[in-house]
Amino acid sequence: MTQMRFDVKLRTCMFLIFYLNSVVSTFLRVGFYHKPQQEGYLEFCNDDNFDENDTCNLTEVIDYRSVRLLKGSCVELHYLDESIFMTEFNKDLSHSFHGGYAKKCESYNTSLICPDGQFVKEIEWDTEFELTRGFKLSCYEPKFYQSDATILESHPGAKLFQSDKRKCASTLGITLKIDDEKDSVVGFDLKNNCTVGYSQGIRSSCLTETALSGIHLVIENQTNYIKSSSLICTEIPNIASLCIPEDEKQILLTYIGNTTNTKVTLKLEKRFGVGKSLVMSYLNMNEFEFYTSSGFKFQSSIPALSKNFKNSDKTDFDWSSAADNIWQEERRVKIDIDTKAGCTTEIIEIVGKCSFIDVRLAQYTRVDTCHGERSETVVVIPDSILNLTFRKEIFELFDSDKIQNQKKGIVRNNAVEVFVKHTPYIIEKFIRQFKL
Repeated sequence: MTQMRFDVKLRTCMFLIFYLNSVVSTFLRVGFYHKPQQEGYLEFCNDDNFDENDTCNLTEVIDYRSVRLLKGSCVELHYLDESIFMTEFNKDLSHSFHGGYAKKCESYNTSLICPDGQFVKEIEWDTEFELTRGFKLSCYEPKFYQSDATILESHPGAKLFQSDKRKCASTLGITLKIDDEKDSVVGFDLKNNCTVGYSQGIRSSCLTETALSGIHLVIENQTNYIKSSSLICTEIPNIASLCIPEDEKQILLTYIGNTTNTKVTLKLEKRFGVGKSLVMSYLNMNEFEFYTSSGFKFQSSIPALSKNFKNSDKTDFDWSSAADNIWQEERRVKIDIDTKAGCTTEIIEIVGKCSFIDVRLAQYTRVDTCHGERSETVVVIPDSILNLTFRKEIFELFDSDKIQNQKKGIVRNNAVEVFVKHTPYIIEKFIRQFKL
């Protein structure tokens, strides 16, 4: 089987671009016979005796009467002033040659490259003609998928009769189907999840946090066969540098107290740090699928996020004053909310938003309304509580107590479950089990 090698070349543009070359050594083997019907004494022209001009000269003292194309997709035969092309459709030829030569068929280079900021999300190719009618790439910006595509054709104007198509959140790699006899790329094998599949072919894939943005091709003039291909992978742009940061206030909990003097303690799970948005628009969901399928890590967005968030006109919060502990991957903490008898309590947090990314502060605002009077208190969660996020066992402990230690049911708000429990019991159990 023809061997391909994968090289990586770098080019500086708007984004970093990687060329992953799957180079086909256009191997050619032609047999020349001194009798008709491909019989008798045989001389070969193959890669060992083609010179730097892709030419193989025949022995002048022997008169060859027939020729066979043994391997490859095309050869050009020259004798006197005559030239003949041999392809898979005419592999055998009865013809006299004396002192002529064989030459590899010429090819041309073409590149299909998405515009800056766009990536390949769809590939369509013809399954009946071994890619000799080419294929199409559909390029989109990360947030788009159904519209505003840039269509690139490897063989412009060629009609795809029996086509196959793969749609991807982001295309990470391609398995190339290679025909050993023709020594050509004759198809793709794209799995449904758009990662590199496995077939009788050569696998090539983009690096982590890069995605397919084009393909470079070498196409044989006479046959339209693809002789080699190179994936063009572009580093995905940092979403935190592209988005326009926003923020908003979200209600984590609303508790309506009764008219008695009963005080209860609510258990609330609070997120803080950088993580996935709980609610996304359609466009943000497209971006999320694109980035995560390309190997995006939230950690890589944090440096740019911390610089992009400024003073907010909407919430009046100055993000430059935010504690350093929020500029890390999202964590969760359990906090106690002690209610006041006969009062309504709201827990409100400020959430920064950047596309599919949320940034949550390690603080919240408590609003108590008692007998018509309203008071607000900003509560900064102390490090002693935040450090408990490192103890996974604590969350499991809370989960095990969901039924046993409920006192007055579950308060549901904003997809957060808050359990009413005896605070002394929980603290005592922490001290006993974790020796705090």
